[in-house]
Amino acid sequence: MGKKNDNGFPQDPRGDRLPYWSRARKFGPYHAKQEKTQMVPIHADRRAAFSNAFTLIELLIVVAIIGILAAIAVPNFLNAQLRAKIARVEGDLRSMKTAIEMYRADNPGYPPSCSLEIVGDVQFRAGEIFSPVAYANVPAVDPFNTMEGSRTSLFASKEYFYLNHDTTCGWPSDLLLWTIQNVSSAPRHAEYLLSSQGPDNLSEIQDRKVSPIFDVTNGLNSQGDIIVFGP
Repeated sequence: MGKKNDNGFPQDPRGDRLPYWSRARKFGPYHAKQEKTQMVPIHADRRAAFSNAFTLIELLIVVAIIGILAAIAVPNFLNAQLRAKIARVEGDLRSMKTAIEMYRADNPGYPPSCSLEIVGDVQFRAGEIFSPVAYANVPAVDPFNTMEGSRTSLFASKEYFYLNHDTTCGWPSDLLLWTIQNVSSAPRHAEYLLSSQGPDNLSEIQDRKVSPIFDVTNGLNSQGDIIVFGP
């Protein structure tokens, strides 16, 4: 009778790869339909692979979460940089105050504040603490001062501000006295001051603003100069 296929029917000599209408004529429509329903779709494995990929909504959710985290982290990072700059300025002013007191111990008075001396990349009113004897080892550059400075300096970098009771010219003494009167924490008999323009990049002392001193409790970007009085 010849060979039979898996369904028990005689095997066609041309093999089982026959058109549907040929199988239906040879083996009956039921068996041809049964074999047709058992065929595996060609793209089944490809659809299974795509089922494991991200959907558009999932991607949008991930992007939104990253945006929220960035909105929280970036301001904190900027505030940390600002706090570090404030701490640096306060350390510089304390170091320069120590240098001025060392200068006073070797000389009959404090450095004058009427004139500007070239100190590195800036012009500073107490250049005597840098040369000829280096009492100070910190730069005189104010990192918050990017545009005003002494307003007569020709350098791009701007300096810390220094005032004392200089008798050579009248304005430093008058401005120092005004600052002492308008800063509640200032010692009544201060001989000099050192200041930075602070985060607002404005000199409240030179402009004679009502509240010239910076207070971090008012906010990191609040108005006021960072001031150190001496002695």
